[in-house]
Amino acid sequence: MVDPPAYPTIAREQADRPPAIDLSHAEALSCLDIIQRCQTCTSQEVLVQLISAAGELLEADHSACLVASFAGPGQEPRILLVDASSPRGWLPLYSQQRFHLVDPIVQENFSRFQPQYWAHTYRKRPPPKLFRSRAEDFGLCSGLSAGLPSEGGGSLFSFSGPRVQPRARNFSILHLLLPHLHRALCALEPQARLRLPLEPLSERELEVLKWTGAGKSSWEIGLILRISERTVNFHVCNAMKKLDAVNRGQALAVALSLGLLELR
Repeated sequence: MVDPPAYPTIAREQADRPPAIDLSHAEALSCLDIIQRCQTCTSQEVLVQLISAAGELLEADHSACLVASFAGPGQEPRILLVDASSPRGWLPLYSQQRFHLVDPIVQENFSRFQPQYWAHTYRKRPPPKLFRSRAEDFGLCSGLSAGLPSEGGGSLFSFSGPRVQPRARNFSILHLLLPHLHRALCALEPQARLRLPLEPLSERELEVLKWTGAGKSSWEIGLILRISERTVNFHVCNAMKKLDAVNRGQALAVALSLGLLELR
């Protein structure tokens, strides 16, 4: 088996010394524009535009980022996701399935904080079959990721697509832009929260959604499940919060789109 291409790494003590840069004049100007806009970034909308602009420079089809905070040893990190141009439905699925706990790119990032070419990391940390299969279903097969540490956590920016390769040019762009994107993300963290990751739905919450999809009222569902109508509404409200839905119809639609329910 042929080893994946080697890629340059940036040691922390060398962070202030950029690698050799092989950028055209237009590419360098684009990097400078993104850096300047990062300094005045005051909204999540602008942050998304900046991440997308970085993705265009890297010839990426999809881009997204996350910021993680760790409450303490042995506790699950809080992951906040920001979508720039990821495939529709991927981030909700990623959150619902809690893929951040098994994603090799996330694990490698928060252990080393070095730029990653996905194929290299997957060889070092083979991903679970379910995770890799679902990622491939969404066309997320190859890409580059990089992040930086912050107090109590850190960031991770990912850019994917068949044209995203581990070339010196791409790592130069990441090296130039990453500190500024990181600062912009961390500064906007309270605004960037998308109420993710979603908590898994309980068995009872899935049951009430299933019967809702069958056209049953809360009173009827209560009779079927032998619980009170009030308890049914309690579970429906919890499901709506977890799915970030404004009503039970939207909650049902989101659950179906995530593959959590199968109505007959």
